[in-house]
Amino acid sequence: MKNNIPDKSSIVNLGILSTYSAASPFPDADVSFNWITREYPYLHQHDYFEILIIISGELNNYINGKSHILHTGEACLIRPSDKHKLLDPTGISDNGQHLNFLIKPDYLKKMLKNYNSDLYDRLTVSTDILNFNISASYLSKLTNSCLAIQSNKIDYEEKVLQCKILVNRILNIFLEDYFSIFSAYPPWFSKVLFTLNNPYLDLNVNKLAKTTAYSYSRLSRIFKNLMGMSIVDYVKKIKMDYAIELLKTTNKSVTEIASALNYSSISYFNHTFKTTFGVTPLQMRNSLKR
Repeated sequence: MKNNIPDKSSIVNLGILSTYSAASPFPDADVSFNWITREYPYLHQHDYFEILIIISGELNNYINGKSHILHTGEACLIRPSDKHKLLDPTGISDNGQHLNFLIKPDYLKKMLKNYNSDLYDRLTVSTDILNFNISASYLSKLTNSCLAIQSNKIDYEEKVLQCKILVNRILNIFLEDYFSIFSAYPPWFSKVLFTLNNPYLDLNVNKLAKTTAYSYSRLSRIFKNLMGMSIVDYVKKIKMDYAIELLKTTNKSVTEIASALNYSSISYFNHTFKTTFGVTPLQMRNSLKR
């Protein structure tokens, strides 16, 4: 983790601006994370979104003039407009461990657009303190996943990809609490969207319907009325958008990408891709790298 504690000469009256390029261990990627093991007692803002997660111990997140003690399993989404500092409420040095996920605004905007076209704008103009909870079971998995990413057993591209998967999951957890605030959709429909906004989803329409009070045919009609497309087309869009991301940012083969996105065969993936974009995955990759 980068502990970029500034000297006093860098502190101005309006606080410090923390930049993604300086704070991130993956400065050319859209997302990254750091471990935090001590307080950061300087009022500051970011040019990125931050998700602070308490892995162990506690931390006082002093944000927008208010103090919020976060305990193990608690988290907070911090916007670029938020001014905050991290204080140790116990007075004990190295009080626990905390994860700090960094997300570039354009990447978050693209992700949130899958849920609602104006969700990003609603989120950024809100003045609410965006605290939420992480379950103990997922907190353990998250910790192990981050340790694996930091190991030397996987290459840089795989590290970034795995970090994106974690951010996607964490944002889904956040939106389970906050989507109803920033969206006109009913809570039960929000849960359907949370399920479908996973590019690695192996869609089972009957199981999906059983999570609601509707038959699949009724759910399909409601979904199309609200989203303007069928459930199958929506899932295809999510997967195809992410396929573009993988083709652009990784050296994974087309077969590996098709398998990761849970396509049953490479031929079906290629057919779906060409039907969607008018070119093959390899042709798309070549055009993106020009």
